[in-house]
Amino acid sequence: MSLSALLRRSAVGAIALLLVAPAAPALAAPGDDAADLRECLLTCGSPALIALGDDLSTGPDPLEVMVPSVTLDLAGHRLEAAGIRLAPGTELTITDSGTGGTLESRAGAAGGPGIQTTGAVLRVDGGRVVAVARASGDPYTGPTGAGIGGAYREAGGTLVVTGGQVHAEGAYQSAGIGNGSNQTSASGPTTVSGGEVTAIGGYSGAGIGGGNWSSPGPVTIAGGRVTAQGGDFGAAIGGGYDGGAGGPVVVSGGELVATGGYQAAGIGSTRYSTERPGADVTIGPGATVTAIGTGRTAIGADARDDLSAEFGRVRIDGDLFLPSGFVQIADSDAPNAEMTVSPTGRILGGAGDPAEGARIQGAGQIENRGAIALAAEHVDVDVLGRSYRVDFDGQGRGGDASHRLFAADFASGHRAVPPPPAGSLWNTRGDGTGAWFDATTPVSEHTTIFAATPASVDTSAIPTIGRVGVPLPLAGIRVLDPGGSDLGSPVAWTSDAAGDLIDAGSLVPAGVGPRRLTAAATVMGVAVVSSVTVDIAAAAPTAPTGLRALPGDGEATLTWSAPPSGGEAIVGYVVEQRIDGGPWEAERSIGVGTRTTLTGLRNGGVYEYRVAAVDRAGPGAFSETAAATPYAFEPSFTSERAILADGSVLEPGANITVSAAKLPAGSRVHVALRSLQAGIADATVAHDGTVVLTGTIPADSAEGVDSITATLTLPDGSHGGASTLAVAIRSTSGGGDPVDAGATRDRSPGYGALAATGVPPAQYPSALAATLLLVGLGTALIVARRGFES
Repeated sequence: MSLSALLRRSAVGAIALLLVAPAAPALAAPGDDAADLRECLLTCGSPALIALGDDLSTGPDPLEVMVPSVTLDLAGHRLEAAGIRLAPGTELTITDSGTGGTLESRAGAAGGPGIQTTGAVLRVDGGRVVAVARASGDPYTGPTGAGIGGAYREAGGTLVVTGGQVHAEGAYQSAGIGNGSNQTSASGPTTVSGGEVTAIGGYSGAGIGGGNWSSPGPVTIAGGRVTAQGGDFGAAIGGGYDGGAGGPVVVSGGELVATGGYQAAGIGSTRYSTERPGADVTIGPGATVTAIGTGRTAIGADARDDLSAEFGRVRIDGDLFLPSGFVQIADSDAPNAEMTVSPTGRILGGAGDPAEGARIQGAGQIENRGAIALAAEHVDVDVLGRSYRVDFDGQGRGGDASHRLFAADFASGHRAVPPPPAGSLWNTRGDGTGAWFDATTPVSEHTTIFAATPASVDTSAIPTIGRVGVPLPLAGIRVLDPGGSDLGSPVAWTSDAAGDLIDAGSLVPAGVGPRRLTAAATVMGVAVVSSVTVDIAAAAPTAPTGLRALPGDGEATLTWSAPPSGGEAIVGYVVEQRIDGGPWEAERSIGVGTRTTLTGLRNGGVYEYRVAAVDRAGPGAFSETAAATPYAFEPSFTSERAILADGSVLEPGANITVSAAKLPAGSRVHVALRSLQAGIADATVAHDGTVVLTGTIPADSAEGVDSITATLTLPDGSHGGASTLAVAIRSTSGGGDPVDAGATRDRSPGYGALAATGVPPAQYPSALAATLLLVGLGTALIVARRGFES
């Protein structure tokens, strides 16, 4: 049964050539099947569905599509045609229910489009479509026609690609997809939402858009990948030779790579465009566009050397890559910016190095609220919004630099933060108390960043001198941030002296002499170090020997013998004391002498002392202790309950009582009468420091001037002081005036004594006798006292 007979019997007025339907014959080549396919495309009822059953070639003549709506299912097979011409008003849909189905339409020597779509619609939902208008041979001459689109002086129709692969090549002066040669009106719309599209313009033709003298219609890319290559003097997407940018071009998704031909834009117009318009381009969020100018404009107007040509309008919400060429932005939309980069938009150079690429120049403006990665020397145009100068100040340590940033931070602006000087980081404040700056730190204005140390190691708690063999504590080390807060970071110690051992937080020095200890911590990835010099001295001096404490009135005198040094010269001594069994406390440091007197002591208090020799490394061992109880030997003299004073008169046989307090326990007190040259009483000071002793003046004592002396001998046998009372010895039984023994009281030099108070004797009735007696006695006592003192 023939194809025409099958069509006549079809209840739906359509044809289906299916491998899976045995009742329907499959088209096969060669044979009448090519003619049947031609007949179906001319006469099948609409909508028609044709599914290939095998590979097929239609011969040297183009296929004509007259049916208003035809779907051609390649079904995994290959269909070759010498051009396909869609009649105006028709729609051809290419799909592939199989795998690897291909439609290859080459116009060949006859010329014309690979697939002519003037006034028609071509849809590609699947399969692979190859449409080539260019004949073999010289590409700069010969027949004209678009790969997919118009013939000579004809506009391209509508192309919709939702899947599959499309490869279109235009012939001389014609677009890959779009217009043929010498067509002045715009081409039809091109819409891509999926699949892959490659469009290559012929000489003077655009990849997608106009042929010679013509401009493109709207180009919409919502998905998939589109690669457009302009021929010489043809834009990748835009006008052919002497054609305008047309458009608009909207890339809301997917990926577009547009490479302009010689002296033509990647997206836009050519250098020889009479209209000289720029492009109206919108790049949506998530979309990626690469516009390449082959020595010319990457995007916008390329109007010979007229730098005032209308640029057009470009809005970037996605990514625009400009790896080469330049972008000439004329101030054609004053006072508005000709190019807008939204917060989600970016302008980048090449994919490998986003900072290197096209040069943007001109008197126009870019409103930048997103990011421009191109290096500052590539941006010679007024950038509004995000355009900041960031200066890096090494504060005299090197690393000074200046950068122009067109982004919210260095990372999004594809800027490398310069390395800071060794041991430092960048900070927003010179003292390091601001925010630490890195590639992600927000920048919103012109600013200066400073090199600052992120921390410091405080080694002030480390002693600067130690002793050989004695562990030197390395505690109390703090790692401080610039504000002085302790970071608590661990510290590692090293010593430059061989043999030193650092373990468990202490240094065990191996020898004498200075060494340098270094404390290192890591803060924010930066090594922070601090060094301290520690001088290690020889062994400490031994303890002094023979310490003695001699008490006095409010004082104590210490003596001792110097010890041998431990290898270092003794530079002094330190004396410690404790009072009445209390805690030890430092009393004073003295020079190299071995005797010192401590004053200002409390009489009666029990003072214990110990002494240590000091060399340059500090004190050595302390001596054995010695105690002293400061005192004042001020005895009182009484007789028969009367207090005696200098000049008191005593009768032979009178009892004399001597008492004292706050004396060193164990001391001896001896009382003697001068005229006897012998003692009349002797006693030991009790544990409470008191003593009371009584003696008697001999009954046969001669009358006259005399004296009573109380002498204190300390427990170690040393002299502790003496007190002498001048008296008169006179018997009162014979009557007469009393004897005046004088008005002073003898005390040993260097000892204080309380003034003794006395009760004067009874007055005699004879004034004259008393006067004479007193004068005589006074003279005698003075002479006697001088003799005693000598």
